Amino acid sequence: MENLLDKQTIVIPYEQSEILITRLYTVGEVAKIVERRPDTLRKYERRNLIPSAEKFGEKYTGYSNWRYYDQSAVYEMVEFFNQRVQGRPVTNKKNTVENKIHTLEQKVKLHK
Repeated sequence: MENLLDKQTIVIPYEQSEILITRLYTVGEVAKIVERRPDTLRKYERRNLIPSAEKFGEKYTGYSNWRYYDQSAVYEMVEFFNQRVQGRPVTNKKNTVENKIHTLEQKVKLHK
């Protein structure tokens, strides 16, 4: 890799070079994207409603405790927060046609 300002060459070991190729997001960056606070994201992570952040682990010694999200996790969170109505409790149920039909059937049974 070459620094464009001073033309110095930087050598990166091959086994760690994929960090520079893949776009990774921090909790703060994702919070800005979905317009929520970072602690809100952590709360939903604990409830398993959104994907959990991953850690680099021991493979990358300087970054072993860093948490990150990949692009697919960010898309999943954007979709989750776009479907969510603020102020309403969050449930684990997906808002699918099957769940709506099941709920409707339950309501019909109650009224008979």
